[in-house]
Amino acid sequence: MRTMLRVLGPIGLGLSCLAIRAEEPTWRPAPSPLMTRYAEHASPKEVPLYEFYPRPMMFRNHDGRNLAGLWDFAVTDLVAERNKATLKIVVAATLDASSGARAATGIFRPAWIESVRASHIDSLAFVPDLDASTVRVTPTGTCGDEDVIEVVVFDRSFEVARAGGKMGHCLTLKIANSRPWTPDMPFLYEYRATIARGKQTLDSVFGVLAVRKVSLGKGEDGRAVFLLNNQPCFLAGILDAGWWPDGGATAPYYEAIRRDVEKIKQLGFNTVRKPLGTDQEQWYFWADRLGLMVLQELPPGDTPQLLRQYPRIIADLFNHPSIVAWVLPRDASATATRQLAAAIRAADPTRLVLGGPDGDLREIVPADVEKAGPAGQATILSPLGDVQSPLAGHAWTAAVAGPVELTANYLELGRKMAVWKRQARLSEFIYKQLADVADDYSGLLSSDRLGIKLDLEAVAGANLPWFAVPQIRVVVPSGAPVSWTGADFRAEREFTLDTAKLHEPWVVLRCRGDADVALNGGGVAQRRAMPGGFELVRCGHGVVGRNVLFARGHAEPGKGRLAVGLVDLRPQLDMRLPPGIKPMIDTWMRDPCVCLGPDGIYYLVGTGTTAPWKCDGIYYLSVTDSKMPYKTYDCMVGMSDNVYGPYKKVHFAVPHGGHNMFFTDKQGNWWSTLFGGDAPEVAATLNQQPGLVRIEFAPDGTIHPLDPRLR
Repeated sequence: MRTMLRVLGPIGLGLSCLAIRAEEPTWRPAPSPLMTRYAEHASPKEVPLYEFYPRPMMFRNHDGRNLAGLWDFAVTDLVAERNKATLKIVVAATLDASSGARAATGIFRPAWIESVRASHIDSLAFVPDLDASTVRVTPTGTCGDEDVIEVVVFDRSFEVARAGGKMGHCLTLKIANSRPWTPDMPFLYEYRATIARGKQTLDSVFGVLAVRKVSLGKGEDGRAVFLLNNQPCFLAGILDAGWWPDGGATAPYYEAIRRDVEKIKQLGFNTVRKPLGTDQEQWYFWADRLGLMVLQELPPGDTPQLLRQYPRIIADLFNHPSIVAWVLPRDASATATRQLAAAIRAADPTRLVLGGPDGDLREIVPADVEKAGPAGQATILSPLGDVQSPLAGHAWTAAVAGPVELTANYLELGRKMAVWKRQARLSEFIYKQLADVADDYSGLLSSDRLGIKLDLEAVAGANLPWFAVPQIRVVVPSGAPVSWTGADFRAEREFTLDTAKLHEPWVVLRCRGDADVALNGGGVAQRRAMPGGFELVRCGHGVVGRNVLFARGHAEPGKGRLAVGLVDLRPQLDMRLPPGIKPMIDTWMRDPCVCLGPDGIYYLVGTGTTAPWKCDGIYYLSVTDSKMPYKTYDCMVGMSDNVYGPYKKVHFAVPHGGHNMFFTDKQGNWWSTLFGGDAPEVAATLNQQPGLVRIEFAPDGTIHPLDPRLR
C-alpha cells in the first residue's frame, strides 16, 4: 500500500513523502494603526485560525499538518530519496506601496497536508434536484477496478438515502420528502462517502449537503423575479469585503469568521455580496450553516485566463448551497461577458449569473429604477448606502470626521425601498457595507469589529418587511413629468381623504433640476441638482378631508421636468408563528420545542435550554447547538430585557462548551460550567469531560470565555 501526501488550499501537490524545513527568524507582528481583539492570540507557533480542517464540505479524519506559520518554502523537481522529499513553496509578488492600506500579497488561505492512500476520493460534486427530490453526485479520485464507492446520506443520525457505484460514474440519491435549504431554515443533510475493496475500507470522507433550487420566475406584471425553491424570495443583501486591519484578506482568528456571519444575520439580512474574489471556505460553511444567500463576485482579468480560471473557482465552491449566483466583472466588454457567462453556465447550471446582456440578473442604481430592463432579467438595486461615517478610536487614520446618524439614514432608505421594490419589481438590494475597509468608512461596523455605528435591532426590524410584500397604496398618482420652458415651475395638487390619517405618507418625486415639495404646508423637503431620476421624500402629514400637495421646481430654461405623487406605506409582516405561540429566543436550532409559561402563553424555545438568569439588567437564556461537519458541541446564548423574551443577539458564548450553567464566585467573577461533547477526532481532551471556565461580558453584553482555547 502506498501513502500519498496532499496539500489542500491554494495549491495541490502529490508527493511520495514529505519533509519540511522551517526557518526560525525573530517574529513580531507588523505595526498597524488598528487591530482586532483577536490579534493578541497571533503567534507563529499557534495558528488558531486553522485548527479546524480547511475543507469543511469534505472532511477526512486522517492525520494532517497545518502549514501556516513562519516558513520558507520552495518547490523541488527532483526527489533524491524515495522516502524523503523537500517541499518548498515560494510566493513571489511585488507590492505596490501606492495601493495604500488595502495592499496585501501572499497565501491568504490555509495550506494543509494530509496523507491519503493510493485509492482515495479527490472530490464530490453534489447536484440537487428539488423537484425530483434527488441528489446526483459524481465522485472523482483514484481507485482500482475492483473498488466500489458508496455514498450514504443522513438526516441527523437516520439514513435517508444510499447509492453505490464506480469512481467517476454519476450516482443518484433518492431522498423521500426532502427538506429544502432556506435562509430561515438552513437544513443540511450529512453524508459519508467510502471506497471499499471487499470488506476493507480504503478511504472515507464525510460532510454536509443541501437540497435547494435557484431559478427565475415571472411576477404579476410578467417581469422576471428571483425564485428560491420555486417560491418568490426577496434578497435583502449587504456587501462584505472580508477585510481585516491585522490580516488583510485573512481573518485573524477562526471565531472571527463565524461572528461576522452571525452579525449579518443579527442585522436581518438574508444575502451577502462577496467582492474582491472568494473568501476562505470556512466563511461559506457558516453561511450554509446559519442561512445566508451569497452573490459571489468572480475576479477580473484577461478573458482567456478567466475562461480557464472560473471553472476551477466554481468547482472549489460548488457544494455550498449558500451561493446562489456568480457575478461577472463590471468592466468586462459585452463580448467577454457573453463568453464568461457561457463558461459559468457550462461549469454550473444550478446557479444564476449576474451581469452582462446574457445574465439572469441585472444591476441598477436608484436613479434608474423607472427604466425598464429586459423582461427575462431579474433586477438588483446596488449599491445603496456608501455613507462615510468613521468612529473615533476605530479608524485607520487618526484625523477623521465625526460619525453621522446611520440608524435614521438606514431606516429612511428602507422606507424608500418599499416603493422602489414595487416600482422596478426588484428582486434584491445590496447595502454598502458590513465593515469599514481601511480608509473607506462606509461600514455599519468599524473594521476592527469593535465599533457599532447604529442600532442593530432597528436595522433588523427595518429589514424584516422585505421578506414579505409591503402594502403600498397610491394616494395621488404622479402621472407623466411636466416640462417647463422658463427657469421656475410652481404647482399645487389637491386631494381628499375620507378615511383616517395616512399611516406613513411618502412623496413620489421625479425631477430634473431643483425641487421643493410639501404636504399641507409642513416639512418642506428640498432636493437639489436631481438628474431626472426617481426619489421618495418625507414631508408633512395627511389629514381627513382636504389635503394640498405643493411642488416647486427650478432648472435651466428649457431643461426642467417635474412630477409628484403620494403613496402610503404599510409594511405587512407575514412571518408569524401560529396563533398563541410567542418566540422566546431567535435561534437556528434544529429541534425547537414549545413550553407553557406561567402567564398562560406558549413560548418557543430551543433544546438544552436552562432557566433564564440575569446580569446588569439583561436576561440571558442558553441553548446548545451541535454543528457539522466539525462535530463540535457549543453553547449559544440569547439576550433580552424581559424574562419572557424575545431573546435576541443569539451568539456562541462558549464554543465547545456544550450545555451550561452560569454562576458567580465569592469575588464576583462569572463562571460557566461546561460538558465537552466534541467528537474525539476534533478535541479528544474535551470529549465527554466536565469543566469550568471563566467568562467575561463585552460592552454590548455578549459573553466570551477567557480561556483562548474555547474561542
